[in-house]
Amino acid sequence: MIGQPDFEQNPVFNRDKDKYSSPMFLRSVLIGAVRHNQKNQPNQLLISLPASHYRDEEVKATLKKLVGEHLVTINGKDHNVQVTKVHTLLQPLGAIFDVVMNPDGTIDEEYLNKTFVVVDIGFGTTDVAMIYIGKDGDISLRKTLYVPYSMFDVYSNMWDQMQKDFPAFGSKILNAFKMDEELRDAPDDYVFEQAGIKVENAGLLRKQMIKEVSGRIITHIKGNGISLEQADRVIFTGGGTEAMLSELKPHVEGVNASKTTDSQMSIVRGLYEYGKIITSVEV
Repeated sequence: MIGQPDFEQNPVFNRDKDKYSSPMFLRSVLIGAVRHNQKNQPNQLLISLPASHYRDEEVKATLKKLVGEHLVTINGKDHNVQVTKVHTLLQPLGAIFDVVMNPDGTIDEEYLNKTFVVVDIGFGTTDVAMIYIGKDGDISLRKTLYVPYSMFDVYSNMWDQMQKDFPAFGSKILNAFKMDEELRDAPDDYVFEQAGIKVENAGLLRKQMIKEVSGRIITHIKGNGISLEQADRVIFTGGGTEAMLSELKPHVEGVNASKTTDSQMSIVRGLYEYGKIITSVEV
């Protein structure tokens, strides 16, 4: 049942794999199936996974339980959803498909026989993939890496600092999504307020934490055997890339690095194109 008053997003971000069996996740997937399948045809689902869950057979088994018939009620209206198959794909691969794939599903020749490193800085996770595209367009996944830092850590670290400076924050619950919405475009001298507690220069504090977290991301990548300098091209993507761009630049001097267009939607676009190919459906 979707659309009821108690259906609210949990303010505590969940990086654990048990989220895939949560009612919230299942509802979100089925809402998507309803909204994008107006003809009520059988659905094949393509679900992207972070590096920490991509090879986890338990996660894949949980997702396969979506296969079957579902009755979804959205704002009082019933929808029958039939899922025939569930596909999974590593999230950074979506960015590769977005960058290298032509409209007809082929790979542009300029990307053949090249090694790529994709750095997907999301809100909850940062995922890295080293990918090789052969001369015939075959794509090989050479290495994956989960980086335990992301935009969530920017706000978590901010919250920790606020708790140190203002002990009354200790009784409050971190809502990183709300903080991101409020502080995303805030000036340095922005005053962040919650429950009557005011924090001055919150925009500046956010910048400081972005600098710290972005440095940790690059250090973790290089410390785990992935050389950005030796890749033919490094692609930064994900919503966090937009926020961290200026702080990432000093770390990639001499590297053939770029960010995807509209980085927050790049993986979605790539998955859409890949989904059309694997399901052999023209949309």
